[in-house]
Amino acid sequence: MRNAALPNAQTTLSNGADNRPYWTSTKPGGSPVNSYYVLENSNMGESYNFSIGIARPARKGWYGSLYYTVSASQELSSNPGSQASSAWNSLANTSSPNEQVLSYSEYLTPHRVVASASYRIEYLKHLATTISLYYEGASLGRFNYTYASDINGDGVNADLLYIPNNANELKWADIKDASGKVVYTAQQQADAFNAYVDQDKYLSAHKGSYAKRYGAKYPFYSRFDLKFIQDVFNDFGKKRRASLQFTADIFNIGNLLNQSWGVQQRLAVGSGNTSSILKVATPGNATTQPTYQLATAIDNDGKTVLPTKTFYDYVGTLSTWSMQLGFRLTF
Repeated sequence: MRNAALPNAQTTLSNGADNRPYWTSTKPGGSPVNSYYVLENSNMGESYNFSIGIARPARKGWYGSLYYTVSASQELSSNPGSQASSAWNSLANTSSPNEQVLSYSEYLTPHRVVASASYRIEYLKHLATTISLYYEGASLGRFNYTYASDINGDGVNADLLYIPNNANELKWADIKDASGKVVYTAQQQADAFNAYVDQDKYLSAHKGSYAKRYGAKYPFYSRFDLKFIQDVFNDFGKKRRASLQFTADIFNIGNLLNQSWGVQQRLAVGSGNTSSILKVATPGNATTQPTYQLATAIDNDGKTVLPTKTFYDYVGTLSTWSMQLGFRLTF
C-alpha cells in the first residue's frame, strides 16, 4: 500500500546522526489532494512455524504432554487500521509509510511452551479424584519505539525512534507546568533518558541506529492453572455409570502462592504495541535540530515522574489468581 499523493522527500533532517528523509512540503505545487491510496501486490515477506512435542498416553491414571513452538515472520505491513488511510498512517517507519521495508510481524508470538500433567485414581468403588496441572509460557508480542509526534514532516505520527549513543547527542527542552514553572530540567531528562536506555534490553543493544518496526519484545510470561475433580459414581450394569462431579479450577495458581508470580507486564510509557518515549518539543528541519522532552509516567501515588523502567507489573484480572467451582450430574 502507498499514498500516491505524497511526493518524494525534498531534503534530510538535521538531527546529528539521524538524517532521515525530510518533507518541506507534502503538497508540491499547491495540490488540493491530500492522499489517495494504491493497494498493490508484493512477493516480499516470509514466515515459518516449527513445533515439537511429546505426550504420554493415559496409563495407570497418569497423563502428560509437553510442546514447544517457535515462529518467525516478516511482512511489509500488518495493516494496522480499519481502512486504507488508518492502515497507512499507523505504519511505523523511518522515512514514510510508502517505503517498502520488511519488518517483524506485529502479530508474531516468537516462542510458546504448553505443558500438562494429570493423575486420576479410583477408590472405595464409588469415588475418583483427578488432579491436573496446565502450564503456558509465551512471548506476549512485539512493540515499536516511536516519537510522540511527526518528526520528519511527512504528516504521519509514526516515526521510529533514532537511538542515540548518548543523550547529549540530542537537544533537550525543560518540562514546565501550566504556570511556567520548570518541573524537570533538560539535564534531568537527559540523565533519565540515558538510564532508561541502559536498563532497556532492546534500546541498549541498538545504540546509534534506528529502532526496527516491532523490533522490541515483551517479556516472557508464564502461568499455571490447577484443576481438581472429585467424582462420586455408581455403576449400573457393565455399560452405565451415574456420576456426581465436583470441580475446582484455580487459574494462575502461581499468583496465589506468591503475589509476584504470574503477573503480566505492560509498557510504562505508551500502550499496546507502541512506546513513545520521546516527545518533539520544537520541530526540526533541514537546518535546525529538533528539541525533545522525555515522556512522563504516572506512579502509584498519582504523581507525574520521569520513567525509570520499560515495563511495570499489570494489576488486573489477567495477573491475579481466581477460582471457579462447579458440579454436574451425568447418567
